[in-house]
Amino acid sequence: YWMKLLPAKSYFAARLISRLTAWAGLSVLESCDAVVQCGAPVYWTDCHKAEWAEIFWRGIVRRLSKRTPVINLAAGSCYPWERIPTTLNSKDAAYIKRIYDDCQLTSVRDSKSHELLTTLGCQPHLLPCSALLAALQHPQPERTADLVFINYMTGGSHYDFDQHIDNDRWADTMREFILEARTQHDLAFICHNQAEFEAAEKLTPDIPRFWPRTSADYFTIASRGKAAVVNRMHASVGLAGLGIPSMAIGADTRMLMIENIGLPICYVKDATPELLLKTLDQLLNNRDSEHTRLLELQDQTLEQYTSALKESLTLTGTQGSQT
Repeated sequence: YWMKLLPAKSYFAARLISRLTAWAGLSVLESCDAVVQCGAPVYWTDCHKAEWAEIFWRGIVRRLSKRTPVINLAAGSCYPWERIPTTLNSKDAAYIKRIYDDCQLTSVRDSKSHELLTTLGCQPHLLPCSALLAALQHPQPERTADLVFINYMTGGSHYDFDQHIDNDRWADTMREFILEARTQHDLAFICHNQAEFEAAEKLTPDIPRFWPRTSADYFTIASRGKAAVVNRMHASVGLAGLGIPSMAIGADTRMLMIENIGLPICYVKDATPELLLKTLDQLLNNRDSEHTRLLELQDQTLEQYTSALKESLTLTGTQGSQT
């Protein structure tokens, strides 16, 4: 309510009010049976300085955790690929350990998150990203897979992370890959926002582009895929939930959540047209076995999350049907 009374661009005032309401117990989460943070990077260099660190983790969670189950699911890391840490600075270590201690249950989606938490004496569950389960909400009729999907981002990732990634080189790599791949396969771009939609047109204007606006539309379109080469990590995870294998190219440790579900990854600087073509061929040659493996992994993942949640909420006397 108070935010609506602020003039536009009142950034510092908005942050101050957010902090005060969080610490004063005026958030909408106060009456919840449980609080669940699901997905997204949680661990990165100087993550203790993040905006939600003060408002959510130190303000709301630290207070509520004394009486309400707080659950941190599919937490991920986001470290530059060229600067993956083996140890944490003291402030990040204290912040990450406190988050873990304040949560009734913690699951992580990548090996780096698991490693860092383990070095702090924590015991998180290492499970596939929960987005692998998203397709279960949108069952698709049997369709003949006819497309190889491409998801393209300028520079190959959300951020450069001061790794001096050559955007033009990545664009040229993708153009050359597409030029060869289209001689053997029907290609289409699958886009997640306007920036990707426009970048795809600029890259190769005569390749069909899809930009679904709802999750139901997304999975209906995605179900036409037989394999994919993607930049956005959750394109890979979402497709995997339909049994469609992909290769993910990125610039940070979010790629490790794709590795965690057994799919190939590549740092954008190491990507070449030849490597992309070779990997696509491998995905297609193993398509049937990968389809079966990914759907079996989805079933196992659902069972593992359900089991962990039931155990955690039973310990606190909170029934799963209320959350």
